Amino acid sequence: MNEYESILASLTNVIDEYDSNTYLTHARLLEALKRLSRAMYHLSVIHTQAGVSHNSIQYNFNGAISRGLIEADYEVPEYKMTRKILDTANRVHSAMIMELSILKREM
Repeated sequence: MNEYESILASLTNVIDEYDSNTYLTHARLLEALKRLSRAMYHLSVIHTQAGVSHNSIQYNFNGAISRGLIEADYEVPEYKMTRKILDTANRVHSAMIMELSILKREM
């Protein structure tokens, strides 16, 4: 399993744990939030590296701009995929923060 797949597995595990119908204590929710934040950081690093590769392919492509974009998207699919995954993970991250805030008020 490469780094990208490992990060995706980590994100999936945290989101599945959060999405399950089991009650998460304050401590477990806080730990899950930390794991999610850590995975999002590592995925952001991959996204940034993929962006550099994507832009390089597009810039150095000899031909139509639109064809260069298609070529870059084909050669570096991680660029768009990581952006979508990060957007979704960010929504889960926000939901977890809100739930932690509610739990704190109830204590």
